[in-house]
Amino acid sequence: MRLKSRWTYLIILFLSCFSSWMVSAQSHWSSKFLKNVYSQSSVKTDSMILSQLSAEKYRSPIIRDVDLRLRSSQITPEIEEFRMRFDLMNPAMITADKNYQIALQNYQEVRSKVRINEFLLERYHLLIGHYHRSRMIADREKLLYQYQGLLENSDAISVRDALKLDREILHLSREEEELRLKQSFLEEELKQELPGYEFEFTWDQFQFVTEEQIMEQLEYVMGVQMQEAELIISRDVLAKEELARDGKQSKRSLGFIQPEYEVDPANDIADNLRFQVGIQLPIFDEDRVDRKLKELKLLADLADSENDAQALQKLISQIWLSAQFFKQDIALMAAKSDQLKKFSDELVATDLKLFIDVLSYQNEINELELRSKMDLLRIYVQAMSLSGGLARPPLHNFLMFN
Repeated sequence: MRLKSRWTYLIILFLSCFSSWMVSAQSHWSSKFLKNVYSQSSVKTDSMILSQLSAEKYRSPIIRDVDLRLRSSQITPEIEEFRMRFDLMNPAMITADKNYQIALQNYQEVRSKVRINEFLLERYHLLIGHYHRSRMIADREKLLYQYQGLLENSDAISVRDALKLDREILHLSREEEELRLKQSFLEEELKQELPGYEFEFTWDQFQFVTEEQIMEQLEYVMGVQMQEAELIISRDVLAKEELARDGKQSKRSLGFIQPEYEVDPANDIADNLRFQVGIQLPIFDEDRVDRKLKELKLLADLADSENDAQALQKLISQIWLSAQFFKQDIALMAAKSDQLKKFSDELVATDLKLFIDVLSYQNEINELELRSKMDLLRIYVQAMSLSGGLARPPLHNFLMFN
């Protein structure tokens, strides 16, 4: 019985190790590149600010300051009277400070999340650009291989067709060299973000998210509140609380409490003690003009926020319409590519000149289809960035098939 349980334990341990190895094997360099976003200095600074706001708990004190006075009627070290004055903070100012700190912390939290999403969006664009260029290079290599295979049989084709093939090969070769040069620039930029990693920038065996999954995700995202909208709201709340806090500044002093003690040996201690209480009446508001100007500025800022919210809603609608267009365009280009492939299979043995034109046309169709796929990916990650989904833990590679 003990032997059986030991074997069961070993099998479970082996399966867990195997599953861990499979997960690590499926890890792609693009995922490492995305996760490295937390090393950005701005992200670290935001994290430090949030930690301080959460830990320090800045609040206004009940007692603003303490004034200690000693009186002597002669030039002697003997003190005849003690006075200690406690200036009190207005409770309304304490409440305004508390509300402002809460609004500030909430705004910083949302702003930090938005900033991470913006950094991730930039990285996704770099990854999509790298994959797009890789596919373009691969397509040109494939077409060059076909053209060169035909040119090797130049004895069986006319001089006109041979020159046409040679010209096409020259153009494709130069395009491929230019693409490879741009790709090398991008890969150097990627290496700077991934120090210490040794790998090749390939997309072999990487399963991209499908068009159906993208449309499902976009349909869901369109129905939730955008994090960009949350940022606008938190920014407006912070501005209002800041204005309210400024409005309490002129009334921040409630008054004072002043105990006094006169040193007179002839009297009892109780007779030497005195007490004063003062209440401040803010009849004259010296900051009224400045506050009115700030109120006018706040109204302008709120109007800008409303415009930003409308622009955000317009952008979301445009993303959804664009996604539908790109999805239809992908299906259209795929159907046309299949049709051209049938033509090329029929023409390869009958009309070589027309066959070359069909291959060139098919390459154009493939590029258009690839461009629509990349555009669909770009607006997909843009929508996820606006919604805050890119940085939602645990960090997920949204280009990868689920």
